[in-house]
Amino acid sequence: RFTHDAAEQALLWKIRQGLYPSVGAARKRGTTVIIEDVVFPIPSLADATVELIRTAGRHGYEEAIVFGHAKDGNLHLTITQSYNSQAEVDRYARFMDDMVRLVVRQYDGALKGEHGTGRNIAPFVETEWGPEAHAIMKRLKDLVDPHGLLNPGVILNADPKAHLADLKSLPGVEDEVDKCIECGYCESKCPSQDLTLTPRQRIVVRREMVRLRGDSDGDSPADRELRRSLEADFPYMALDTCAVDGLCATACPVSINTGDLTKRFRRLQHPEWAQDIARVLAKQFAFLEPAMRLGLWLGHATQSLLGSTTMTGVTRAIRAMIRQPFPQWSREMPHPASARPPMTHKTEAAAVYFPACISRVMGHLPGEPAEISLMQAFVTVAERTRRPGWIPEDTEGTCCGVPFSS
Repeated sequence: RFTHDAAEQALLWKIRQGLYPSVGAARKRGTTVIIEDVVFPIPSLADATVELIRTAGRHGYEEAIVFGHAKDGNLHLTITQSYNSQAEVDRYARFMDDMVRLVVRQYDGALKGEHGTGRNIAPFVETEWGPEAHAIMKRLKDLVDPHGLLNPGVILNADPKAHLADLKSLPGVEDEVDKCIECGYCESKCPSQDLTLTPRQRIVVRREMVRLRGDSDGDSPADRELRRSLEADFPYMALDTCAVDGLCATACPVSINTGDLTKRFRRLQHPEWAQDIARVLAKQFAFLEPAMRLGLWLGHATQSLLGSTTMTGVTRAIRAMIRQPFPQWSREMPHPASARPPMTHKTEAAAVYFPACISRVMGHLPGEPAEISLMQAFVTVAERTRRPGWIPEDTEGTCCGVPFSS
């Protein structure tokens, strides 16, 4: 049904935008997603849509779906395709020939509606427009671009098999990211997008590394040099600079968290003795936390002493070693600065606040007001909103596990 409700419209758009990547997530390993962009006359749209799905089914594309812009007769046919064997390439060639006949000959439609022609349709431009119109296009192209510098072969291509050349294989890499169809929705969320690589780029590079390792034709000097270059740069560009915060998964239509792959690779980099040390530290975090705090204090003290020979510098160093008070909400004491009655049980709290170990250790950062820490700021905000919270008494010395997940 049609709706004018903004919330319902937003939900429907989200569903519609998620169709393409959802098909990609359900595809078989090693296949890629192909989306076509055909147009039919409105009077024959219904029959043409049914026949388009049937054509895909006859060629073994049982997963095919159709969506798009029905009021304009513009449909997006989406299938999953492997280019890892000649048999699969031949199947795709037969399907493309049948689809072109269906759209152009049977229903007098167009092979492209909004996405531009591209290499996949270039061999069929003459079929759609006829030899005379195709010849005019070519003459115009030669006049504007006599040296063939602008997008050579992308729209006009004399090779009838151009759509079957230079096909991109999609090797399986790791389970965490194999569902990725490289749509790029994740990129805007990535903290390292302007520093090194985005999640999509990390996956693309990883796939290229696997392809170069397994490609029988990848023994050329150029391929060997490319493989060495990628393997040398991958640790910093992809692993060391990944924030592993999972923000990419919030934008990904199929919830791929590239950070999970980064964590696994980081784990593999650590020798067994390092794993043993990590296990000991994780079990003794109550002792590790004050040790880390002491290390930071000493660092701040040294920085202050070296930065100034005056007593002011010494005073700053001493202050840096004095720990900020740890805010504590007790379920047995009245909520501070609140008009609410005393809390006698933790279920009376609106929330449980578990300060992260990094916040507990660092207190307030250099440059921030010395009298307030992140934890204290949170407590203050909660007091002002009259939403009492509860910090468990044994919070110190506990860990959520994130520092040890790699």
